[in-house]
Amino acid sequence: MHRTLSLVVILCTLMSLLHLRAADRQPSVRVPCFADPPELKLDGVPDEPFWQQAGKISDFRRFHAVETPAEAATTVRLALDRRNLYLALECDEPRGIALGNPTGSPWSGDNVEIFLASLAGHDWYRQIVVGLNGRTYNEFITEADYRKEVRITPRRWTAEVVIPREKLGKFSADTLRFNMLRKRVNADETQTWGDVIWAHEPNHFGVLHLYAPVGDVTHGPQFDSVPASGAVRTVGDVTHGPWQFDVSADAAGIAWEHSGRGNGTLFVRRAGTEAFTSHPAQDRAAGDATYSHVFLRDLAPDTVYEYHTGDRKLRTFRTLAPAPADFSFSVITDVHCRTGHLADLLNRPAVRDSDIVFLVGDMVTGVTGPGVCYDGFLDAVVKNRQKATLCVRGNHEYRGNAPEAFLELLSPRNRTSYTAFTHKGVFFLVLDTGDGITDPATPYEETQREWLRKTVASPEFSAAQFRVLLAHHPLRHQEEGGGLEILRLYRAIPPEAAAKIDLMVSGHVHFYSRQLSGKAELYSPHPARNGKIMTVLPPFPVLTCDFNGAVLVKKDADKLLVTAWGKEGKTLDQLTIPRKIDGNGPAPTERKTGKMTK
Repeated sequence: MHRTLSLVVILCTLMSLLHLRAADRQPSVRVPCFADPPELKLDGVPDEPFWQQAGKISDFRRFHAVETPAEAATTVRLALDRRNLYLALECDEPRGIALGNPTGSPWSGDNVEIFLASLAGHDWYRQIVVGLNGRTYNEFITEADYRKEVRITPRRWTAEVVIPREKLGKFSADTLRFNMLRKRVNADETQTWGDVIWAHEPNHFGVLHLYAPVGDVTHGPQFDSVPASGAVRTVGDVTHGPWQFDVSADAAGIAWEHSGRGNGTLFVRRAGTEAFTSHPAQDRAAGDATYSHVFLRDLAPDTVYEYHTGDRKLRTFRTLAPAPADFSFSVITDVHCRTGHLADLLNRPAVRDSDIVFLVGDMVTGVTGPGVCYDGFLDAVVKNRQKATLCVRGNHEYRGNAPEAFLELLSPRNRTSYTAFTHKGVFFLVLDTGDGITDPATPYEETQREWLRKTVASPEFSAAQFRVLLAHHPLRHQEEGGGLEILRLYRAIPPEAAAKIDLMVSGHVHFYSRQLSGKAELYSPHPARNGKIMTVLPPFPVLTCDFNGAVLVKKDADKLLVTAWGKEGKTLDQLTIPRKIDGNGPAPTERKTGKMTK
């Protein structure tokens, strides 16, 4: 009964949201671009005269109910000069300010989320979250990249924010996309300017119309923003990549983006040999660049190949090895565009030495095009790793105005984000669990379920020493991060096949946890989650990655040794999973549980 009511609530909510989107409102405001820097004392109090000339936004509405005006007054003022974007916030709070936990996230108390984006020939966005507890969160920009000051009084708070234009992406001289969400904890109200269902939807942000004040000659193409990292390119220069996709024992895909409208060619040789073979790419125009990919077949298993795209810069990949052997693999989830964090994880020795790294969803928070994938995680993968890396969609890769870009880059052959393969005796079953709430099932999900039924009935699945299930959403009650799609997918697996699975690793919930085989109780170092009772009891352990960590699995002939890391490489948990015989075997044993209790 509880599950039925939950589904009804979700469906009603979705219908309501879709009704609101039908009456989409896209507000706009004129924002001046000054030739000379305005006089500003950055103290959090927007009392300088130039703020009165700035663009003014005050028509905030309730998030998910944009027909209803916000309860408390919120005003945002915006202006630009040649170097900076300036924002001033004035927020009334008649119910009293909630500062939040000073050591918690910025969302623990009152906060604002500032979003900037461009869709005019460029696809990028920036997110800055300012919490009144003094904490921040940023995507595609760091706290060191901008300046801010906040002034708090009992019933009102104000702020000033200065963002260098070079820290933004390139944008047109005429428009910029903007939105702000304001959370008022004591009023249980979130305000928005644009009509967004998900926060990261730049195509539904409001529009800033940029103009030069009378007598100012700075407006025009020469006033465009150009990133500091921008470089002059010649036709054929590699702008992003190359990266791998669909690597198996006898095949591998290589993709990259290069400048101009030329045809791509991949040059490949087996390591240790002299001659390269050339392979013409399948090319697709991508703005002022070309996206190319090549799929190589008839390769030798467990073999290193060298390749380049015409620039003689050698990179390597290694095909997979079906024959049993000892190895390790790592799982990382929920990077959410924190590329510095991703680079740090990829360069930790245990992850660097892993045969395969699985990036299991929410690498970005919304997809506005390929540029967000490059900036959010893919460039960091190319720079920091040449071994096999497999990227899987999470629910956030379904969000934004161009979610198809993820599959265009990482699955150009079949446009799917689910797969299965064997490496050194481990059968990996990788699922695409969708946006987490879709009901009824989509044709894509129906196809995946049929593929899944056939896959778990295959001799390869049964013959493996171990079987590992990877998916963004964990198999759990809805309140603990589960999704409708993962439950439907799991029910497509016959019980006798599910009993053969040794381990599931997921993400989505942003904290580490484990649920042992057939057990209802959840264990986690997070005090609010430890000891919770789950309603789905799979016959294998289910782990979720910590928001700041990873899961490392070392495999030998008899067992899987699992280590979960948290922030700064701190070990959160370890457990040993003995090999099952005919789908049965001893229960996993815990080697280290930290502060977790039974």
